[in-house]
Amino acid sequence: MEPFRTYICEEDVDFRRCMTFILQTKRTADPGLRTADAYAAMLRVLTYGTLIRFEDEQGLVIGIVGYTLGSPQQEYEDRETAYVEYCLMPLSRQGSLFFIQGLGILVRTIQDRHPEIVHLSLAAAENHRRNNRLYAKFAKLTGRDMNDVLNMNLYTASLDDVRQYVERFH
Repeated sequence: MEPFRTYICEEDVDFRRCMTFILQTKRTADPGLRTADAYAAMLRVLTYGTLIRFEDEQGLVIGIVGYTLGSPQQEYEDRETAYVEYCLMPLSRQGSLFFIQGLGILVRTIQDRHPEIVHLSLAAAENHRRNNRLYAKFAKLTGRDMNDVLNMNLYTASLDDVRQYVERFH
């Protein structure tokens, strides 16, 4: 069993706690994440997807993952794809099995709530070496999203392949 609790965020208080976590964590966990981008990503998740919050035994938020049904690159029309808008954890949790455990929970949540989803898509800032290295372990680099602020590498994998990858650690 995981040493943390998982919640699907549905209430304003949940979203507020997650946004506070993003603002407190973004500088260390993802230095390229601007506040305006964090708010925009949260809005997309609230509009098109699901937000998952991870808490420790004391009730402190220790991680979040937000995904949308469909990707922004396809204007959310590709309904067989779950697109991870963000996956944040504090530096103290990086390099641990926390990411793998969270990835497993993400996959199970998507499969339970959205059986029509076939693919998982993630984006990593081009200059964010850790995330690019991590995502490349279970997904293929399938494209780039270039904008004025940040260039993103897009990774995609079948949900079943990601599930099998996670199962190797259990």
